[in-house]
Amino acid sequence: MTRGLSDTQVAAEASGHVRDALIVDMLLDSGTVRGSLCGIDLEVDGELYRALNTLRSVDDVSEDAQSTEGLRFQFDGLNPIIITLAAQEPYRGRPINLYRVYLTDDYKPMGAPVLLFPGLISTMGITEEGGSASLAVQAEHILAGARRSRPIRYSSADQALRFPGDKGFEYVEQMTEVNLIWPRKEFFK
Repeated sequence: MTRGLSDTQVAAEASGHVRDALIVDMLLDSGTVRGSLCGIDLEVDGELYRALNTLRSVDDVSEDAQSTEGLRFQFDGLNPIIITLAAQEPYRGRPINLYRVYLTDDYKPMGAPVLLFPGLISTMGITEEGGSASLAVQAEHILAGARRSRPIRYSSADQALRFPGDKGFEYVEQMTEVNLIWPRKEFFK
């Protein structure tokens, strides 16, 4: 798929020899955690994505009754500052994005990164053992919330909670029981 790719990226795809890397950024309130699945640090759009074995894997998460499909990001070997940040940060619903970066032969980014997965963090688990820590972040696609039912109803009570004094939904409950009779065909003659 070449939609959204630059001409040089399209040419790299067509050549059959593509050097690329996956990078991820996790946008928390007090800072952004960036990592790459490449063996070296990458500077992309002025931001440094650390290799240092931080981002170990990106795995699919299958759908079950309580959640929707998404991705699980495994970060290893993180420094204590990032672990503390992740432990104290309100993480639910924070953005996490997975990008594909096309690279030149000398590992410089070629064009803009391509967004593969825009997500929102749903769970985060921290594991410490042997002096190192790992972080497992599970995310669902940003549009997964569109499938869930909304807790807001079109009722006068819900409208009054959101907008006190608004009478726009005052007769909604009564209108649900009304039997509307459309004009007969003779009306249009």
